[in-house]
Amino acid sequence: SINIADNNLTCDGLCALFDAIVHIPNLLSLDIADNDLGPESADALSNYLVKPTCPLVKLGLNHSDVDDHVSTLPLSCK
Repeated sequence: SINIADNNLTCDGLCALFDAIVHIPNLLSLDIADNDLGPESADALSNYLVKPTCPLVKLGLNHSDVDDHVSTLPLSCK
């Protein structure tokens, strides 16, 4: 599990994170709450979540400013 909640991350930091976590095949929980999920990082997260190899079962997004970009996020990881 990775918890980077409330780290003031923006698109650049979150995109780098999403590029890196594809190499963690047993990552079951990711908490990115209280960070600024902009359009580029929402797209990067969406691309990760739709992969058939996405192992996540829990994704924390509380207070992540995701409402403007929610339409790009898939409804399910699997």
